[in-house]
Amino acid sequence: AVVSTQSTGGVLADSDLSDHLATFATFLIDQEKIDKMGSEAARESHSRLVNSNNTETFVKNIDQIDWTFLLDIENADAKFEAFNEKYLSIYNASFPLKKRKTGGRSESKPWLLDWLSCACARKNALYQKYVKLPTLENKVKY
Repeated sequence: AVVSTQSTGGVLADSDLSDHLATFATFLIDQEKIDKMGSEAARESHSRLVNSNNTETFVKNIDQIDWTFLLDIENADAKFEAFNEKYLSIYNASFPLKKRKTGGRSESKPWLLDWLSCACARKNALYQKYVKLPTLENKVKY
């Protein structure tokens, strides 16, 4: 038996403000995604740090590989799998995934104008400075 975590929901949109007929809309709802939205996993992302040190490590490790083992493999698919496995292991070791938290105050707010976002950041920085060192000068700046 196939069990689906997706369900369909519908809504009848009707308003006395318009002379149009009512509209019925259906939505495909993925319950797993809804459950995950508030979880810790939804507020995490992964990225790789690509810098000169990591790149040098990668190039050095790739140069040290003896690729002749690929010549012994006759099947093209198996040869590609062997190459890809070796290449990805070196790549993942040279450029490891770093976990980053997202969400909270760092979320982008596309409706906020750039100058206002900068002003908010400046105000928050001044507040943090005042909290850490509550002098009269820092209070006036804040």
